Amino acid sequence: MVAMIVTGIGALGARQRFDLGAELARAGVQLGTATLIGAGVAYVLRRVEERRGDERVRAEYRSQLFVSLVGAYNAVKLERRAMRAHGFNRSAADRELTQEDADFFNAHMRSLTEAQLRFEQAFREVKARQDWVPDPDEVLEGLASVEKHLNAIINEWEASGGRIRAGVNLRDIHDLSLLQDFLGEASPTFREQVAEPLARIEELARPKEHRRGRP
Repeated sequence: MVAMIVTGIGALGARQRFDLGAELARAGVQLGTATLIGAGVAYVLRRVEERRGDERVRAEYRSQLFVSLVGAYNAVKLERRAMRAHGFNRSAADRELTQEDADFFNAHMRSLTEAQLRFEQAFREVKARQDWVPDPDEVLEGLASVEKHLNAIINEWEASGGRIRAGVNLRDIHDLSLLQDFLGEASPTFREQVAEPLARIEELARPKEHRRGRP
């Protein structure tokens, strides 16, 4: 290989001086630059792929959050409607509770507690992953509003100390003022502290192309 290079140099003649060291050095620089560029491109492509993977994970989390919140909200509405249908709202005439009444009421309050805990869990998850959701401050504010409202109703029930049982009057349930507000047909508190914040959160949790509100 060296002999071929030397022969080639001789063929160039005196007018074309060929500095073998300089050319090899230049070739080495070019090779090194190409290697660095190749490594840089590979790094960038790898980071792009990683970011795509991260975004897929985040999109999946937002989708799961959306499904979870819809489920929890539907559970809250179910408990609200079920207790109203059973005659636990203030508009119902006073009567003595049967064992079935007491069991029904306490079972649905426990179910409401489970829904409240789901909102509390969602709040903690979003707080720990604020860069995973759009408008995290608004999402956290909404979740806090819902959780606080439901928690107050549950605390009121728990403070009754198991008073709601067979043989007591329905007015003992009517005396739970926060619960009665929750059960009201057109409760502004429920709308402002639960329904509207959740509607906004659900909208934010949707993929951008499916949102109806602002981006």
